[in-house]
Amino acid sequence: MGMFDYIKCEIQLPGYSFITNEEFQTKSFDNVMEQYVITAKGQIYCEKWDYEWVDDETRPIVKGYLKKVEGTYRRDYLTDLHGDIRFYNGIPIDGKKYDYFARFSYGKLDRLWMREWDRW
Repeated sequence: MGMFDYIKCEIQLPGYSFITNEEFQTKSFDNVMEQYVITAKGQIYCEKWDYEWVDDETRPIVKGYLKKVEGTYRRDYLTDLHGDIRFYNGIPIDGKKYDYFARFSYGKLDRLWMREWDRW
């Protein structure tokens, strides 16, 4: 199965009659569990944080975890993104499942469409 990233959309997707608050998965980026957002203005950014290591003997194997550093949140806008990204969530619409596609030109959304997922 492997790793993936997440995408949330602040715009209405094809097939929906509302702006969904759902997270979608994508393998169009680095597949390291990052969170991307397509904004209502048609831009896309990655949510970024700085992390610090916290020792915790109760955690199995690694004995610690990474904690977000408060006040370090930032939006990394992908202004050079030029091409298509594919995302999906596996939730059926009228009994059918779909992949969603977004085409960007230099970080700006050009086109948004869906295609029935025939792998089910």
